[in-house]
Amino acid sequence: MTIRTIERCAVCGALAIEGVEVDLQRREVRFAGSVVRLTEHEIAIVYRLVERGGRIVPYQQVEFAIWGNRIDGGPEQSREIMKVHLVRVRRKFREAGIPLRIAVSWGVGLYIETTRASETATDQRQSA
Repeated sequence: MTIRTIERCAVCGALAIEGVEVDLQRREVRFAGSVVRLTEHEIAIVYRLVERGGRIVPYQQVEFAIWGNRIDGGPEQSREIMKVHLVRVRRKFREAGIPLRIAVSWGVGLYIETTRASETATDQRQSA
């Protein structure tokens, strides 16, 4: 896991990491001139992960970013719904060629990494 530098727009509140701009107000991600529209919950997840720049975000913090204090159905149902959102975000990122990947630290939380970092880690594991 590599910690990345995050750029912040003081006026609009957008974050940028590895050339990917995440705009919470517009609920979109921009990369290479293309816009990827995300739902309110999807953008909340992505924004929180990018805001941490590659550091692990505990599941509870991700859930709070999505639902605040309004978690219905308990943590098990919340996790399952969050997984659905993650699948959709990952698909949208892949389709748009966005070089970020949402990774899991099992039992702890989620973090964002660049696909280049992910490929390097995979190459290192395969050569060992």
